[in-house]
Amino acid sequence: MALLLALVSGLCLAAGWEEQLASARASLAAQERAGTPVETDCGLEGVRVVSEEAETAAMACDGAGRALRFMGERGFKPPKPVTIRIAGRFPARYTEAKNPDGSPKYHLEDVYGFYETDTSEVFMKTFAEFSKLPPDSMAMGMAPTRELYASYVAHEVAHHVSLLGYRGQGKMPRVQTEFLSYVAQMETLAPTVREELLRRFKAAGGGSIDSAGQIGELIYSMDPQGFMIKSWVFFKGPEGAKTLDDIMNGRLAEPVTF
Repeated sequence: MALLLALVSGLCLAAGWEEQLASARASLAAQERAGTPVETDCGLEGVRVVSEEAETAAMACDGAGRALRFMGERGFKPPKPVTIRIAGRFPARYTEAKNPDGSPKYHLEDVYGFYETDTSEVFMKTFAEFSKLPPDSMAMGMAPTRELYASYVAHEVAHHVSLLGYRGQGKMPRVQTEFLSYVAQMETLAPTVREELLRRFKAAGGGSIDSAGQIGELIYSMDPQGFMIKSWVFFKGPEGAKTLDDIMNGRLAEPVTF
């Protein structure tokens, strides 16, 4: 598991997906009433959502559509489908995994979800569990809302698109896929929520990415939540579109650190 967030060749947006999503929502509710596991393709090609309940599945469909649309409009589509699994608890193979010294391998207590690179799966908590997470695990201390939940699904599905659609050599550097996922998340957020995030960011002191060459582990590790805002603000500037394209095509070198 490489990514934890505290990710026409088999996958493209179906025509009229908004209408298909509305139909999927109705199907989800019917499945839940029948007491069966909730499963849907969201009206999107290359997406499968498996959930313990219908409400969160519908939000996941919304988020998946956002990420696929954002990346697809820029010509980037992964070569294989993604499965989004939603439950009150993450699978035991992650929560109970240990390092050789007996310490937890993954720290998942306050994590809303993650992308599993080995299996092309997104694991998300249900919205009921997501809403219990402490404010410091939310972007800029925002309250956990349905809009934010959908945006975090978009973030994880964007990891799927960027990592599998990467055209460079080897693997995409971790911070570069974080940059792309944060851009997709912010760009597809409801404007009122995005504006509130920006307001809180500026009130907390702000900061910026001044050039594409700064997109690396140092600036990310100093302020992971602030990196979300900085990434989107940089994307909206004159170098933004080119930087996204350079990352996806393996043309952006990582900063040299000493």
